[in-house]
Amino acid sequence: MKQQNIEEQEGLYQVVQDRAYFEKQLKHCLEEKRHNEELFDLETEPELIEAHIYRRLSLECEYRYLLRQVKKSEKPQPRPKKWFAFG
Repeated sequence: MKQQNIEEQEGLYQVVQDRAYFEKQLKHCLEEKRHNEELFDLETEPELIEAHIYRRLSLECEYRYLLRQVKKSEKPQPRPKKWFAFG
């Protein structure tokens, strides 16, 4: 019973991840990167500077992933080859 409820709840929150979704996420990631750079430039505490560096690395990884997903959605899917038998 409990397992079924969890599965039902998970089904409610599935997100359709199409090109528009990834483009929106990519735009949001770029905004976060710019904001992080501004905070990094203003920061004076060594611990917080380090935190901004790690956040930048994290955002760069996320950006590359999202860019890859957008590019993947641009490519048309390969069509299966049709084989014909003659004779």
